[in-house]
Amino acid sequence: MKAGDTVSITLPDGTAYNVPFYALNADAAPEGAGAGRTAYDWFAEGTHVEARGGPAADVDARAEACYRKAVALDPKLPLAHFLLGEIALYHSKIPEAIEEFQKELELNPGYAATRLRRAQCRSAS
Repeated sequence: MKAGDTVSITLPDGTAYNVPFYALNADAAPEGAGAGRTAYDWFAEGTHVEARGGPAADVDARAEACYRKAVALDPKLPLAHFLLGEIALYHSKIPEAIEEFQKELELNPGYAATRLRRAQCRSAS
């Protein structure tokens, strides 16, 4: 594989995504994508932070920082905007949550969980 190629990833719920190959392989990262750590590295670290748990505010702040670094490197990284929206919604940042869910829907229009969360935000505002 080479830069520009994509890899198909299927989640346990059956949702499939095409992820840029460089998100999975730092050696294939395009110029300016960030030396050493890839978008996928930051995304994976964010999910690990959330999985390990701890005080909610600390976990959310650390996970959010990881997801923001991931989308800065690759704005089309699947699920990153969804998870940013989840964190914003949890902290009652409704406009920010709607914005992140909308970005995720533009990337993955068939992901029903994002539509549900965006609807919940709209009913809360």
